[in-house]
Amino acid sequence: MKTLFLCLMLCALEASAQRIVPVEAKVDSGWVKEMVEFNGKLVMAGRFAGMNGIPARNILAWDGGSGVDDLGIHISGPGVNTLSRFQNGVVFDGGVAPLSHVYFWNGDTTVIIGTAELGIITSTAVFNGVLYAAGGFTTMDGIDARHIAKWDGSAWSPVGAGFNDRVVAMEVYNGSLFIGGYFTSSGDSIQSLLHVARWDGTVMHGVDSGVNGSIRALAAQPGALWLAGDFQLSGDSTVVLPHFAQCTDTVIVPLISDATAQNTSTPGMLVDLGEYGILTRADIWNERVYANGAWRKAFLRSIYCACTFQGTTYVGGVMEGRQAPDYLETDLALCKLLPGTGQVELNVAGISALIRPDGCLFHNRSATRPWFIPTEQGGASAIFGHGSYIVGYSGGVGRTSGFVSYPGGRQQFEGVRGNDVDILFTDRYLRTWALDRGILWAHAAHWGDAGYEVPEVLASWPVNGDIGNGEPDHIAPFQDNDQDGEYEPDQGDLPVMLGDRAVLVLANDQSADALPLIYPSQFDAQILLYGFDSVQPEALHNTLFARYTLTNRSDLIYDSVVVAMVTDADIGCGDDDYTGCDPDLDMFYFYNWDDDDGNCNGFQGFGPHPPALGVVGLNAGMRSFLYYNRDGPPCCNEPNTTVHAVNYADGIWKDGTPQVNTATQEPTRYMYSDYPDVPGGFHETQQTYPDRRGIASFGPFYDVAPGQSVCMDIAFVFARDTTQDNIQNTHVLQQKVIQLKQWYAQQPYGCGQFPHVGSNEARVEKGGIELHPNPASKTVTLSRARSTHASIRLSSADGNRLWTRPWPTASRSYEFQVDMLASGLYYVNVLDEQHASQTLKLIVVH
Repeated sequence: MKTLFLCLMLCALEASAQRIVPVEAKVDSGWVKEMVEFNGKLVMAGRFAGMNGIPARNILAWDGGSGVDDLGIHISGPGVNTLSRFQNGVVFDGGVAPLSHVYFWNGDTTVIIGTAELGIITSTAVFNGVLYAAGGFTTMDGIDARHIAKWDGSAWSPVGAGFNDRVVAMEVYNGSLFIGGYFTSSGDSIQSLLHVARWDGTVMHGVDSGVNGSIRALAAQPGALWLAGDFQLSGDSTVVLPHFAQCTDTVIVPLISDATAQNTSTPGMLVDLGEYGILTRADIWNERVYANGAWRKAFLRSIYCACTFQGTTYVGGVMEGRQAPDYLETDLALCKLLPGTGQVELNVAGISALIRPDGCLFHNRSATRPWFIPTEQGGASAIFGHGSYIVGYSGGVGRTSGFVSYPGGRQQFEGVRGNDVDILFTDRYLRTWALDRGILWAHAAHWGDAGYEVPEVLASWPVNGDIGNGEPDHIAPFQDNDQDGEYEPDQGDLPVMLGDRAVLVLANDQSADALPLIYPSQFDAQILLYGFDSVQPEALHNTLFARYTLTNRSDLIYDSVVVAMVTDADIGCGDDDYTGCDPDLDMFYFYNWDDDDGNCNGFQGFGPHPPALGVVGLNAGMRSFLYYNRDGPPCCNEPNTTVHAVNYADGIWKDGTPQVNTATQEPTRYMYSDYPDVPGGFHETQQTYPDRRGIASFGPFYDVAPGQSVCMDIAFVFARDTTQDNIQNTHVLQQKVIQLKQWYAQQPYGCGQFPHVGSNEARVEKGGIELHPNPASKTVTLSRARSTHASIRLSSADGNRLWTRPWPTASRSYEFQVDMLASGLYYVNVLDEQHASQTLKLIVVH
């Protein structure tokens, strides 16, 4: 029962997830700080130029469609800080220091109802029918107000003795007006009020002993008022209050016990998201949502406010943009919340990894922080960003998909290729699908129970695209329990996955279609990131897997396809890294140049005995590797065109110059192919330019026709022995990868196959193929789940085709001899009549 309870709890938490999605209306040049609904319109305040090209400076009302009202006034200065519903209208602030005004809009006209001097207005609230305004000012309409004043509809008056410093937030709770800010006493210095006070309408009261730092936000919740700010302790230093607290009228207690990060000046540390819960932000790394009675980590960066309008929860701020239809990155001031996950943390196998919806792995654009963090290693990250691109060769000409490892002008686009990348497309595909095996088990066991609700991630699993929009009919694989070919989660069907936790991402190279000197190969990428929490074998710990299913969406039959993996690996500090490769293990790797990885560029280092990080091909051979530098010479820096990217995937420099093995003086496709302790070997000895980015290509996969998919498994392997130095840890990595590849070869399911939920039985998707024995010395047998016409091609490790043979339709197995082949690595490619392709690695040993 404990396991079932945990599974059902996971389902409940998953159902409360939300993601940020753009809307058609665009707020121009700025951000939104406050929103309220009034008279059938969404009123927005902040710092912006207007909406949809219509001028409306810093304040506007939107009807949900094309209508924009500027409220008859353009607010100058730094923007509008606060909005409140009052009587039959809306009040807001605005002005240029030293004057700040309180405005009232009744839906038709806007008038000034108050003028503050010597400071801005930061907060307004309505309590017992009276309007309160607070901030940094000292007078209101000439009356001594000392940071807070109230208006009864005709005149302003002071609120008690006021405060000795500015007020930031006000909130009505339990029959009182609570006030928070930078103040430490009443305005006359008689009453101690450490950053929080309670006004009952007549008398100002302290709240417990207060807190020892400023309060930035307040939010009324059932049973308690929540506080957020720069405080760490209660005012008398007896209670630990790490930036968040809750209080009744008289008692302040902790809210989140482990929210220890430092707050920033970013507004919105407490944001009511309506049906989605309450968003808390300890800092830009640490956001959580409280919903359904539990806390959950969230990635809702730079949300300042939220409001439910016309049945949709809108959020305002300055949120991360997406690859826009004009292929420019934009920041978004207005978005909406939808169920599901956008950016998501995959926490498995001792690795915390940030997964984005666009196929860029581990890069955190909002905070410019790398996020591939071995959770037991002190908080440093090992990868800044990882991406991939597909090179398709047709008639001797190579085409490539987007080819950077983190967001830029040529990043991949979320979802699959489609005719119209409109709002409906974005709603479907600007997301990830985060799975937990417990969720699948619970669904398999209880889908038929009365009252059971299918979790959102299962209900939205992207099995079918919109054919009318030019999308493929079949996208993601699933477990079809009744074998009717239809995905019906309410009838027990469910996604397939690998590992204990996984995240699915859909991306494509459509954003490159209109770019100069870029000739996209036109592939959809389906990326399943996963890991295992098992401690055996040891190679699974601190290892994250990625399965790439790559589908040709062009009208070309590619003679061959190679897959390039691009990794910007920062081992803590990225400016002191070296790189190398091990072609025998299909691995390229990164390590520190000395035995102490210090901090740099604001990023945390690993310290003494720094680790090594490898990127490993598991089912396809590595055919080339080189690195390029962030600030390298023109031959050897960022690729800018398809020609550059094709050259890099061929193991030559972007200008066509071949690599040279400095130990042998011979051309090579494999840069630094000796381990760094090999005397006189081909490895790094001096760093001329910092910040290594590695590109390795894997394959080839032959005769990839339109609609055909190729499958590739890779692993990100982190290795560190804290008794070893930086060089020795490259061999720790080597041994770990040897063990990992042995484990992978023994798995009952390979690329294109998935275990059946609840068992170890292999689930074969799209005609998955098995090969045994492997290694082999005499005879090899290929097996498949269903009978169909197919062709079999055997190739050597360097890509030369040795033979092609038909696989008879009636047979589910095929035998061939390898006793005449030399010992070594070979590739077996099977292409069926539906253009599904699999390439398996075969090792021949005599």
